[in-house]
Amino acid sequence: MSVARPNHGRPVDGVRLALVIVAVAGLGCQPPGTPTRDPPEPFEIIHTHELVEVGADPSLPICGGSLDYIDRFVEHYVDHSSLGVLDEPVRFFYVTEELAFEICGRFACAGRGHAYSPWLTHPHELVHTIRHRQQQPLGHNFFEEGAAQLYDATVDPSWPETFTITEALQYPQALAGSHYDQAGHLMSFVRHRWSYHAVETLLDEMVDVTTEPELEDGLVEALGIGIDQLDADYREHYPRCDGIGWREMPIECSSDPLPWVRDENGRGSIDRDIPDFACGHPDAIGPAEGRVWTSFTFDVEEPGEHLIQIPDIAGMSLELGSCDLGCDLGVAQWSDREDFGTILELPAGRHVLRLSRALDDPGPVGFHLLGPPT
Repeated sequence: MSVARPNHGRPVDGVRLALVIVAVAGLGCQPPGTPTRDPPEPFEIIHTHELVEVGADPSLPICGGSLDYIDRFVEHYVDHSSLGVLDEPVRFFYVTEELAFEICGRFACAGRGHAYSPWLTHPHELVHTIRHRQQQPLGHNFFEEGAAQLYDATVDPSWPETFTITEALQYPQALAGSHYDQAGHLMSFVRHRWSYHAVETLLDEMVDVTTEPELEDGLVEALGIGIDQLDADYREHYPRCDGIGWREMPIECSSDPLPWVRDENGRGSIDRDIPDFACGHPDAIGPAEGRVWTSFTFDVEEPGEHLIQIPDIAGMSLELGSCDLGCDLGVAQWSDREDFGTILELPAGRHVLRLSRALDDPGPVGFHLLGPPT
């Protein structure tokens, strides 16, 4: 299952990021596979916060802004949780893939307030380990995996459109990795249609639910509707909302937006260039999946056509998303393109650009954004 701070605002509820390509592997997140009563602590704690402590294999790289990112994520999640503050910090161990498999029996896991992952910034596992500190007995696995998957969305649900909510009852304690996206997709519908508070309430109501009448009661309590209505609404309103529309990125979306520079005609533009972006850069987050990234937030006040250009930067990837539009906006990821540009119709609201490079391939990142003509 499952750092000195820049000028970021406090995280706010109700933020969403529609990231275009989020290549997150379907990972296993069960409580640690070997020790259950005494989770192992394989390395010394190198970073302490009132809510989270991080231990790390000293041979693994830690990129410049990663520990602050973890702190802020845990603060945000606890602040917006229905279960309140933690009685003690959670512990996150950044380990090699080999040690993660030894401890977890799979790629990564969380249990009893401890998490183990070969990705330094891994919100999915942090969600699990926070809830395990807060809640006993543990929540229903299908719904908890779905809530955690909101932060590590992949591409799209693997189950057919005929999926019904009662199928979730088959997975109270374990969920196959191939089903994570369906769980996340359903919980995203709850998030999109109601609120993040409804996601938390639903998790609380699903503890120990094993029968259809119990499921019905829990849904009515959390959402105000029962099984049949939820199934009908889900199929009608969320038939093809893929990973573009259901990733939660509260830290990026709550960061201070970049200012627009206006020309003599009032047309706005934003330019950003980091000549040597590597793991040691203070804004570098990661590594995860062998990449490091940094994000830039901007607000669109006047909707219209925007030109996004990528300079001749080999090895860089760019992702664009919206913080509050759910399924309604998505564009392609760009990588290894020479002076590539595209015109997009961007609606008003907050947006995020994420630039990344391979961990072992430091170099420049940057973009040019030109607003609509005035």
